[in-house]
Amino acid sequence: MFDAKLPRCSAVLATGEILNYRFAGALSSSAALRRLFRRVHAALAPGGAFIFDIATPERAPKNGLRIYWKEGPDWGIYASTTTAPRDELIRSMTVFRKVGGLYRRSEEVHRLRLYGADDVVKALEACGFQVSVAGSYGSFRIPVGMAVFVASRA
Repeated sequence: MFDAKLPRCSAVLATGEILNYRFAGALSSSAALRRLFRRVHAALAPGGAFIFDIATPERAPKNGLRIYWKEGPDWGIYASTTTAPRDELIRSMTVFRKVGGLYRRSEEVHRLRLYGADDVVKALEACGFQVSVAGSYGSFRIPVGMAVFVASRA
C-alpha cells in the first residue's frame, strides 16, 4: 500500500484504521504519513476525494489496559488493548474459529501509531487538500477516538 504506484483517479478510500498500522515500520512517522498524502494528492484528479479514518490518542484505554470478549455462533475473540510510549496502541488478540466439530485458535498482535486529528488536518492542508473532519461515514458512527477525514483536491 505504501509503495504502490497510484494511478490517476477520482477517489482514494482507506477505512478501518489502515493508515495507523505499523507494517514493519512502513508508516511509523509523521513524515511517512505526509509522503503518502503528497502521493495521493498527485494521483487525484481536480475535485477528487481522499476519504479515510484514523485512530487518535483518544482511542487509547483510559487506564492503560482494555480487555474485551466478543463471540458469534462459530467464533470468539479475546482481545486486550494497551498503549506504549510515543502514541502507539497495541492490540493483542486470541481468535477462536469453529472448523467442523473443533475450534482453531490463532494469535495476532496489531501495532498502531496514533495521530492527533489536528496534526493530520495540517499535514493534508500542507499538501494542498481542503479538509473536513467527521465522526461518522454518513449515518454510520465510528467508535470514540477515531476521526473520518474527507480531503478534496482543488
